[in-house]
Amino acid sequence: MTNGAGFLGIVLAMLSRGRPALVLCGALVFGTCLSISTALQVIGIRVPTEFVQMLPFAAVVLLLVMLGRRSALPSALGVASVRGARDT
Repeated sequence: MTNGAGFLGIVLAMLSRGRPALVLCGALVFGTCLSISTALQVIGIRVPTEFVQMLPFAAVVLLLVMLGRRSALPSALGVASVRGARDT
């Protein structure tokens, strides 16, 4: 079960435009959004779990609205992988 992490990964690859620093920053933002649910429960703040679990996806939608016009998917993202084959 990926819990939608594949969707987050595709959006992260699209928004980063092949820049490793942007991938790292985006991964930290999404990871922080995912870990907030545990932190809020430990602190004792009573927030419905559904809203906290929705936070990373809401952040993705917000980022897509703000930055999605200039982004494009990497060309190799849709290419099927063949074991043992190499691009030349």
